[in-house]
Amino acid sequence: MDLESLNILHEICTINGIHYDNLLNDNFLNQSLIILFTNFKKCISLHNFPYLTELIIISQDITQITKLETCPNLKKLWLCECKLNKIENLTSCKQLNELYLYDNFIKKIENLSNNQQIECLWLNNNQISVIEGLNNLKQLKQLNLSGNYINNLNNNLLYNQKLEIFSISGNYLWNPNDISILSKLPCLTTLNINEPEYLKNPLCYHSNLPILLIYRLPQLCKIDHININLIDLKYAIKSIIQELQMFGYLEIQEINNTDDVFTYCNVLLNSRLCNHDMNNSIVNSLKLLHLYKINNRLLLQRIIFILKAENIV
Repeated sequence: MDLESLNILHEICTINGIHYDNLLNDNFLNQSLIILFTNFKKCISLHNFPYLTELIIISQDITQITKLETCPNLKKLWLCECKLNKIENLTSCKQLNELYLYDNFIKKIENLSNNQQIECLWLNNNQISVIEGLNNLKQLKQLNLSGNYINNLNNNLLYNQKLEIFSISGNYLWNPNDISILSKLPCLTTLNINEPEYLKNPLCYHSNLPILLIYRLPQLCKIDHININLIDLKYAIKSIIQELQMFGYLEIQEINNTDDVFTYCNVLLNSRLCNHDMNNSIVNSLKLLHLYKINNRLLLQRIIFILKAENIV
């Protein structure tokens, strides 16, 4: 062991109240190490701690995950507030149950295929843009991806059917339809999507998002740490949305500017947009796929009458 590593080992012993000479004792069974705020620039071999099950390293200048091959019994690993840019060298830690790598510079979820016992994974406050690399984590129950660069949810989450707690606040999610993916996770009971300590996902500016979440994800018990597991609340929201769908939802085909329907729809759009947005030289036809929540009952009846007359609906 080089002099720098030896000095680090001595300091680790001091921090954890371990007498250095005890490392050579066959009866030395220390299972936990904590390393805080000491500005270590590298990981050292931990072969002197063969029974280690928990390693906590916080706020160091470490840039790589290394020297963990002598820790086959490790179950909890914290490498947080460091300078890591990659998940790597965890192959030998097959018993790893909890992995915390928050507040680093990690850009990709990778190299976790041999860590199939992980139940808790925190990768918040990194630079991750895609949800991937979780295929083999069948036991995963808690996933924290808040404070990253993710702009959509994808089907890679469906490999984690035991997921119970999912945190995705402070990203770039914008599409309400992404919520449908979460409905395919039967064990999901807690969703954190708009926690106050993070900037909002664009999706969270939608004023009806909480109602949408409760309706589409009936298995949820908590949203952003707030208990919503109230049967009466869920029933009321379901009833309201069903009524709105029956009242103002239409699907129609494409119409041209020579049709009466276009004229009436054009008037409707003009009432909501500036005139220059609806200049006839720009808009020559409309294709209405969805028409939601028409509050003016007379207008609704008039449009339905025209559509039926034209055999469009």
